[in-house]
Amino acid sequence: MRSSVAPTLWEPEQVFPLAVAHAADLKLTDEQRAKIETIASKLRSSNAPLLSSIDTLRPPRIQLPDPNNPSPPSATPPPPTPDEVAAIVARRHALGEARAQLRENIRLAREQMAQLMTPDQQTRLAALETSARNQAERGDPGGSSDARGGGGRGGHRGGGQGPPF
Repeated sequence: MRSSVAPTLWEPEQVFPLAVAHAADLKLTDEQRAKIETIASKLRSSNAPLLSSIDTLRPPRIQLPDPNNPSPPSATPPPPTPDEVAAIVARRHALGEARAQLRENIRLAREQMAQLMTPDQQTRLAALETSARNQAERGDPGGSSDARGGGGRGGHRGGGQGPPF
């Protein structure tokens, strides 16, 4: 019996290292591969400040009480002031805008990559991505390390799946 591995969220930007790692399978030319690497590099550069702001804007985690060490009941905190509510709303809006920009950057980069590829290459990449996503979500350690680790964010953000090719 194999040991259980925690599932990993597949991030849409992981398709770039996946494409490069499978350049031979996709029959990418050297020029296509270089352009994909450039697109991925530009995406990382444009997303770095957004990821940093998302990390900064995210509220601190609430420390839940230890069920094995119950603490005495504490008084109910007062309701937030209007200024505190406004600050929370502003932070949530900024967080939403940063996440939306991140998704748009990824969508545009994926679109650029798709324009470089033939329909056959796009179909092959879509199949590779589906397989890598399924392996990651199952926690299958047998997958390619390049296919599993390209995004590097470990599922910290929300968001949907990227557009298929």
